[in-house]
Amino acid sequence: MVTVRVTLDQEGNVTSSEVEAGRPPLTGYAMTAAQKWTFIPDYKRETREVLLSFVFAGIRETEERSHVEGSLIEPLTMRLVYVESTVRRLPRDGGEIAEKRCPVHQEVMKVDLVPIHYGYPGIYVGDESSRESRRLSEREAFWEAQQKLFPESNWSVGGGCVVHSEKKTEVYYCRACREAELAWLRHHPDFDRQE
Repeated sequence: MVTVRVTLDQEGNVTSSEVEAGRPPLTGYAMTAAQKWTFIPDYKRETREVLLSFVFAGIRETEERSHVEGSLIEPLTMRLVYVESTVRRLPRDGGEIAEKRCPVHQEVMKVDLVPIHYGYPGIYVGDESSRESRRLSEREAFWEAQQKLFPESNWSVGGGCVVHSEKKTEVYYCRACREAELAWLRHHPDFDRQE
């Protein structure tokens, strides 16, 4: 909890604020919020003081955009929850996602929401007769086909070794690339994308 003492003018506007209790960085957030409050005018007094309380109630996840939800608990006490998005979004220009074409099929790509997989991709090392070597050559064949035949299938995205709050991401994908990848996988039934 952070408490902030605000001074008001006759119009009910905050003219100054001072933290009474709390810890950074929450105190900074509370000070910024307190300075935006307005109160009922009181023309009988030149100034008055009010003690505001801000209860920071943690973080909640959503697939919507990140935002802060606030609710009044009591007249001068506000409960705030940071609602953090678990979705990484594509950039927008004027609220719109730019059009993009597939470099292989030249069709306008669509946008999908796909999982982000964190961690280090497996690397298989071994001599030519080992199972690991066979897996490596299968993976290389898949990567080569992916680059040439279906570079924009984008069923999921690698997130790297450091895990972030995002669990899904918006991606461009090409319908023809996804169909080409599924066709390639049907012709290579022993290939396991999960390995």
